[in-house]
Amino acid sequence: MDWWGGKKHHQRRFKSSDKAVGFAQELQDERQAREDAEKKARSIRRENVRRGDTVVELQNLQASEKAAVATAIAVLRAAGGRAEDLPAAAREFAAGHLSGASATVGDVLAAHLKDLKALGRSPRTIEQRANLCGKLVEHVGAKTRFAALTRPQIAEWISTAPSGSRSHYYTAAAALCRWGWGRGYSRDYALAGLPKPPGRPRPEPEILTPAQVRTLLETARALYPEMVPYIALGVFAGLRPRAELVWLKWEDIDWEERKIFVTVKTARKTHRARPVPMADCLAAWLSLTPESARQGTVAVFSRRHYMKIQAKAGVQVGHDVLRHTRASYRLAEIRDPAIVAYENGHTLAVMQIHYANLRLKDAEVREFWGIVPKE
Repeated sequence: MDWWGGKKHHQRRFKSSDKAVGFAQELQDERQAREDAEKKARSIRRENVRRGDTVVELQNLQASEKAAVATAIAVLRAAGGRAEDLPAAAREFAAGHLSGASATVGDVLAAHLKDLKALGRSPRTIEQRANLCGKLVEHVGAKTRFAALTRPQIAEWISTAPSGSRSHYYTAAAALCRWGWGRGYSRDYALAGLPKPPGRPRPEPEILTPAQVRTLLETARALYPEMVPYIALGVFAGLRPRAELVWLKWEDIDWEERKIFVTVKTARKTHRARPVPMADCLAAWLSLTPESARQGTVAVFSRRHYMKIQAKAGVQVGHDVLRHTRASYRLAEIRDPAIVAYENGHTLAVMQIHYANLRLKDAEVREFWGIVPKE
């Protein structure tokens, strides 16, 4: 019996015609089974194509695609990897460079700033973030894919800042990268492993003396009485001037418990509520406002009036000096940094670095907390 199989000619002798016929039938059945299997495989592939499936079989790859696979494996092996690492490498590449990762650095920054505004962050915070991160976008290129942003690129940008500002650049970049990473714009946190640059050495916090505080308050009382609550709350309660003080309502003050409640809506920077004890001196200054007028916002602020008060009193009040003053005198009074940090609405480390002036004498502390309106 003669037949072709596997591109070869075969010849075999049988003792009887029945055995030859049986063997021929077996060959026919095998051939038919192979044809049926191939037909079914072709049907499945056509259906996959119709549905848009991405199942890949090596036998269906074009020659150029097979060459690309071989090249990718060679690259992995040259770097110490294995052929089995190819799927993971392909997934990482797709996540960082293909669909779903097309948002640019400029796009992500715009979305981040929009989110900050929706969360009610202070205009100053949004302005600072836009300014610093805008410089990052300019440095790497607005069209650069956010997912392709690398740690060396960010480190190079931070190095362009003055030495004293590099920690601020790092903080802004870290906030943007964390936000983008958390929302799926990138596969990894771009700053992972990059240490924060040290900030410039900070001088001892500037604070006001008891005499300066008294002069400032009495001058405000004489010139613009509506400004007294703003100054008193800043210097005796330590509320943040822009992010808390101007949002405080009279209803947030508990006169019986002698507490001021900074609500989540009032705390525009941290969005964390906290109670602040109302010292007797603060209660005395707030009491100058008639009960009939204690409605709505407690502190009325006018920059023009505030500057006139400072000029008349001969006292210059820098940014957050009122907060620094309160924290320093409060720490000297109770000697418990954790409580003072909680009342001021920040961490213990921040208070010790930025707010605590430790050169106060006991007599100065008593004088400060005894400042009340003159009769």
